[in-house]
Amino acid sequence: MREMKYDVIRCPSGSVSVVECERTIRIVHLHDGMDDPEPYLIELLKNKTTLKKCKLNPWVYEWFKAYQYGKPPIKPSFKLAPEGTEFQLRVWNRTLEIPFGEVLTYGQLAAEIGCASAQAVGQAMGRNPIPIIIPCHRVIAANMHIGGFSSGLENKIRLLRHESWTINNSCIIKT
Repeated sequence: MREMKYDVIRCPSGSVSVVECERTIRIVHLHDGMDDPEPYLIELLKNKTTLKKCKLNPWVYEWFKAYQYGKPPIKPSFKLAPEGTEFQLRVWNRTLEIPFGEVLTYGQLAAEIGCASAQAVGQAMGRNPIPIIIPCHRVIAANMHIGGFSSGLENKIRLLRHESWTINNSCIIKT
């Protein structure tokens, strides 16, 4: 059984639990008003591990602080290890390259990675275990429509607003 550690960090959408194992980020979970995220995280990890609340790699806190102030690096300096299929990993790796304050449509991202299906890209986004750091909120539907978000549309809206977008009738407009 592996030992993982987590901490709760403030972010523009509220707070997140960041799960780390061996100085590698495995999960970021956006809170939906939960007081104690630990039971949810234990269930998510399916008892394959022990979980301990403690300080993480200092670079993680620095990254979230930079994000809070609108200056995150495009790619984090700490390791990420999302679990997914080869296709999902391709989608998430390309998503990591979308700069703060910019967006791509599901179709644009699909074309860039040589995939014919924007829907397949959307499904990969829905399974992203490290949102915000792997910025799936920056991937939107065609015609500047907001699209979906596995952590809830309100969180996606908060994150996009933080990145200087205005949302009007489900469409985003650069402020």
